[in-house]
Order: sequence, then structure tokens, then C-alpha cells
Amino acid sequence: MAGYVLRRLIGVIPVLAGLSLLSFLLLHLVPVDPAEAALNLSNPGASEEAVQALREEMGLHEPILAQYGTWLYKAVQLDFGTSLVSHQPVGQELGQYLPATLQLALSALLLLLVMSLPLGILSAVYKGSWLDRVIQFIVVSAASVPSFWIGFLLIYLVSMQLNLLPLMGRGDWTHLVLPSSTLALAYASPLIRLLRTGILEHQHQPYIQAARLRGISNPKRMGKYVLKSALPPVITALGITIGHLLAGTVIVESVFAWPGVGRYLVESVANRDYPVIQSYVLLMGTMFILLNLAADLMCAALDPRSRLKEGVLP
Repeated sequence: MAGYVLRRLIGVIPVLAGLSLLSFLLLHLVPVDPAEAALNLSNPGASEEAVQALREEMGLHEPILAQYGTWLYKAVQLDFGTSLVSHQPVGQELGQYLPATLQLALSALLLLLVMSLPLGILSAVYKGSWLDRVIQFIVVSAASVPSFWIGFLLIYLVSMQLNLLPLMGRGDWTHLVLPSSTLALAYASPLIRLLRTGILEHQHQPYIQAARLRGISNPKRMGKYVLKSALPPVITALGITIGHLLAGTVIVESVFAWPGVGRYLVESVANRDYPVIQSYVLLMGTMFILLNLAADLMCAALDPRSRLKEGVLP
């Protein structure tokens, strides 16, 4: 297991390097001079001399490899530069908005697990019944609807018509219900289908039939053998889903006026605040990669066969 972990950690390094290069190049792929865009925010029609002076201050006059090295060195130290709009350190502003996004994503993850695991198990256990058909209808419907439409629908029904929960903003736990439900409903369908398929695939395996012949009860067989075999693909998908939950808050935070990183990004894109956009891509990409790595390591711990497939003995 230690060899497998080391191998996966080494494999992540070039991926993170590629992500950092992509994040850095965002500043150089835009059709507008970043220095000119920064000056136009506060001083439209700035002179060429002022633009050139700012380019030198931002280090844009240096060779691109030198710029990348300097930017990466600072980024590793969590120094992401200065916002072109607020003139505050980007890392400091991200630190102000990130807790709200993490709070929303974690609450959505909790709701996602509460919904997905029981529905997936029930759908598999009662395959072909009316309950299974109802669950499959819900799964298909939720997968067919965009997350922002789910959010608007919940706002209209729950907040405007029934007046049960706050419309938008961040406050106590009641403000979390609608945005986290929107995120959870948008990503529940794949997990439910994966769990259902995994249970149906493994419950007729010979070792499960042998456990039944030995007199092991159905709930114990389901919990100890079937679920353990069916969970690795679900955990892998869950690692990807958590990354999507963090990135998917861009739309949901805008719909519910949630003061998180996603809404901060939308405002930065509108203002062409390139250092913020760079930092967001790097931060979310890194979290996404690390979450997938953690999911793979959990799968390897649950199912040693996944380690054998890569030539690493347990």
C-alpha cells in the first residue's frame, strides 16, 4: 500500500505542474494587455508611458519563463498577487470568501450522501418495483434539469410561494438549505445510479451466494459484502463530485447571492481582474486533483485489486 501511495503522489506532481502552467498562461492568452486593462479600471485613456511603467511593475517586460518562475514561486507561498480592482492581496480576499464556499459545499455534500446512499440501496433492493420506478424517475428528472433552474424553482416554491426559507444571502442554517439542496439535487443522480448498478452486479456473485448458504442474513450480506464491493466506483465518483460541488458554486452562489469564491469569480471576470481569475483556476484545480487522489487512495484501501491493476502488490 505504501508503494502505491508513493506512486500516486509522484504521478500528481506533473499534473499540478501542468495546471500551474495553464493558470499562468491565462494572463497571456487574453487579447487585452493586462497592464492596460488594469489602468483602464481606474484611469480610462491612460498614456502609453503609464501603461509601460505598469507593465514593468507587473514584470510583464521579462521573458515569459522568468515570469512563470516568479509567479509560481510566489503562488507556492500563497502569494497570488494583487487584485486590479480592490488593490488588495488576492490571497487575502480568497481567504475571506473561501469559508462561505466550503460551508456551502460541505452542507451540499452531506445532503448528497443522505439522499444518494439510501435511494441507491432501495432502488437496487426493490428492483422493478414501484419504488424503484419512482426513484429512477426522480434520478432522470434531476439529471435533465440545469442546477440554476433547480435553484430558481426552489426559490419560487419554497421562498416566494410558501415563505418557508430565506430567499438569498448568508446567515444562519436556514440560508443554507436552498443553495445546498440545489447543489445536492444536481449531482445526486450519478451516485444513485452507480450504487444501484454496483449492488445489482455484486449481489449475485458466487461469494455472496456462498454467504447466503452459510446462513448469513440478508442485511449482513448487504452491509458487509455487497456494499463493500460496490462502494469503490461510488467513492471515485464522489471525489470528482466534491470537486464539481466546489466549482459548481459559481452558478449557485450567483443565484442565491451567496458571498463565496464563485460569486467573487463572476465579479472578477466582469471586471477583467486577471490575477483573481488565475488564482481561482489554480486553487480549484489543485483541490480537484487532491480530492481525486484521496478518492483513489480510499478505493485502493477498500479494494486491493485496484492496486494489482497498476502492478503494485498490496
